[in-house]
Amino acid sequence: MKKTMVAFLLMFLGGAVPALGQNISAANPQAMFDYLRAEGIDASLGKDDYGDPNIRITYYDTNFSIYFYGCKDGAKCKSIQFYSGYRTEGEWTSDDANAWNQDRRFSKAYVSDNGNARLEYDVYTGVAGLQVREFADIFTNWTHSLSDFEAAIGW
Repeated sequence: MKKTMVAFLLMFLGGAVPALGQNISAANPQAMFDYLRAEGIDASLGKDDYGDPNIRITYYDTNFSIYFYGCKDGAKCKSIQFYSGYRTEGEWTSDDANAWNQDRRFSKAYVSDNGNARLEYDVYTGVAGLQVREFADIFTNWTHSLSDFEAAIGW
C-alpha cells in the first residue's frame, strides 16, 4: 500500500465523527457499509456463498473483504472477519506465517492449501456493537496490519 495511506489514517482517526447515530455491529451490515462509505471508502455490500452479508473493499489499491459470522439466516450476525488473500504461490511459507503470528496480537496469517498468503482479523461485535470510534480504531489496526503484511510478503 502507498505511504499516503498513513496520512489518510491519521485524518481518519482524527476526523472520525459518528456518521450514524448508532453503534456499528455485525448485526447491522448496512450501517457498517454506510459508515465506510461516509468515510470515503470504496465498498460494496453483498452476500457470500452461504447467504451471509459481506463487504468488499478497495482501499489504497488493496482489496479485502469483511465477512460476517454467527448469523441466523443471513441476519443477526455477531462477529466479523477482515480478510485478504495474496497469490504468493509458495514464496511465503508456513514458517514465515508462524514468525508473523509470533509478533502480532490481533491479525493472524497463514498459508492456504495452494501456497498463497492469507491475513485475517476477527472482531466480536455482539448484537449491541461497537462505538464508531472503536470501529474506526479496529479498521485502522487492520489496515496497518495489511500494510505491514504486504511488505512482509513482498507484495
